[in-house]
Formats: sequence, C-alpha cells, structure tokens
Amino acid sequence: MLFDRNIIITGKHSAYMDLLKDNNIFSRHLDVYINAAIVGFQYNRKSSPDKSEAYKDKRTQIHTEQLVKESSILEFIYRLIMLLDNQKEIDLENRINRAFRDDSLYDVSEKHAENMKLYSSYVLGGIEILYEKIIEKGVTEQDLMKNAYEFIKEQNLSFTNKSADEILYEIK
Repeated sequence: MLFDRNIIITGKHSAYMDLLKDNNIFSRHLDVYINAAIVGFQYNRKSSPDKSEAYKDKRTQIHTEQLVKESSILEFIYRLIMLLDNQKEIDLENRINRAFRDDSLYDVSEKHAENMKLYSSYVLGGIEILYEKIIEKGVTEQDLMKNAYEFIKEQNLSFTNKSADEILYEIK
C-alpha cells in the first residue's frame, strides 16, 4: 500500500492547510492534501518543504487511519501523476514502471522514494495555489467563499466544451 504511514506537512504549507480547513473551504486536512496534488499537477507547480524560521514550529499530521480509508483515491491520483508527469523526457514504459512497479509491496525501491518526493512536491505546490487563490486575497468569510467559487469556476471553464481526447492532448 502506498499511503500506509502518517503524512507530516510542516512550515508554511502546514499553516496554509490549517487556514484552508479552519475557514471551511475543506473539511479535513486530508481533503486539502488530496485536492492539492491535483491542483499542483494541473498548474505544474512544485514546491519544497518550507524551512523558514517564521513557520518553524508549524506541523500538520494526517494519520494512517485516514489515509487507509481514502487509499483508493490517493493511489489513483498518485498513479495518474506518475503516468502523466514528464511525458516529453520519460518514455511510456518507464512512466508505467514509475506508476505501477516501483512501489511493489515487497520491494519498495529507491525509485519509489523519488516518486513520492515528486508527488509530495506537487502536493506542496498545490497547497500554495489553493492558499493564493482562495485565502490570500480574502478578508471576510464572504470573500473566501467568493474566491473559492471563482477558483472552481476557473477550473470548470478550462475544461468546458472539450472532449476527453482534447483534454488528454493538452496534458501531453
């Protein structure tokens, strides 16, 4: 199983997750984590863990029990990102290996650790985007809801009137 350990998010990303949850944009930190992976990939935004002094004591933990309950969606998103990331530099066979073979149950390889680092970088980038689009420019609860609505509308418009083939072609 891919997501069988607690996930710890630190620094500003932890603070951003708290704001997204505490302002009722998401119900759980896990919901932020799940959506952030997709948003980070969609916007091609990766980030590294924050080590700044300002947020040095900030830490959010997502427990294994929650991850196991949502493992099917987490694994689907992980495998999808591994298949679609870096298509121009990595051939299809290697992307398939990355998505389905590098994390075999009995041989979690160094490659798998690299893959999880890549996935995590998209999660952190997605957290930043969600914060910037929804929280950063809001003052009141009404502002936050308006920003969330505008962000969702922006996502919807980016796919409107396109066939699945057109969407996949754009991703390539």
